[in-house]
Amino acid sequence: MTAAMLAFAVMDILSKQLVKTSAPLMVVWGIYVVQAAILLGAFATRLPRLLATRRPWLQFLRAAILVATSVCYVTGLALVPLAEAGAIVMLSPLAFTALAVPFLGERVGLRRWAGVIAGFLGAMIIIRPGSDAMQMAALWPLAAALLHGLYQVVTSYVGRDDSVMTSLTCGILFCALIMTPIVPFHWSPLTPLQWGLLGAAGIAGALAEYALIQSLTRAPAAVVAPYTYSYLLWSAAAGVILFGERPDVWTWTGAGLIVASGLYVWHRERRVDGGADAG
Repeated sequence: MTAAMLAFAVMDILSKQLVKTSAPLMVVWGIYVVQAAILLGAFATRLPRLLATRRPWLQFLRAAILVATSVCYVTGLALVPLAEAGAIVMLSPLAFTALAVPFLGERVGLRRWAGVIAGFLGAMIIIRPGSDAMQMAALWPLAAALLHGLYQVVTSYVGRDDSVMTSLTCGILFCALIMTPIVPFHWSPLTPLQWGLLGAAGIAGALAEYALIQSLTRAPAAVVAPYTYSYLLWSAAAGVILFGERPDVWTWTGAGLIVASGLYVWHRERRVDGGADAG
């Protein structure tokens, strides 16, 4: 899981560099097209079986939500520091916990709701609404976190009928198909270096997905889930070293509250899975 988070961080570092001169939609398109090409090359003979989904429209909806998530996050990367964007997007597991109640019929007790609320307070500490330091640009990664929570809800629902590999295949290919008709309206010429960075971002994303699947198949999700927060370490370090960013005390405070809340909710969910009350 740590390797997956490192690969995701590399993809986001490259994306942040690319959106300095290219539209976010174009960067997202390039990443998904590269991933689709890798997928087609690696699983060409198995493709008909992998695309045999029982929920085609839900898979398409899932991909559309993922595209919106990616565009929001990459747009945020162009406007806010890596550490700040990374901290806010870590709200997505908490958003999933909240959205699972109305959409999946799951029970969430008061203690887990308290964890969810604390996590969103952490995001508000970073964004600081109503103050002179309020950063409207931080709403982009916040939107990405909420959308990714919804994406996880739809993924959980289709996972009742489709395998992980079917969802992965449909997700990547549908994302590329959704973006391709849109990208000509946002196109700008790329230099050979920029094409190389775009290809590297797509490869990093593919490696991240592969490492993520490997971690989830080799160990229970409850064991590897806390390691997703290692993304914050990679993104914060890259922001300081590569982009000269200096997160302020409010960003670190909010990030700490988000991580603590996420780990608390994860701990409570493990207890519930083990037979404790739904709190």
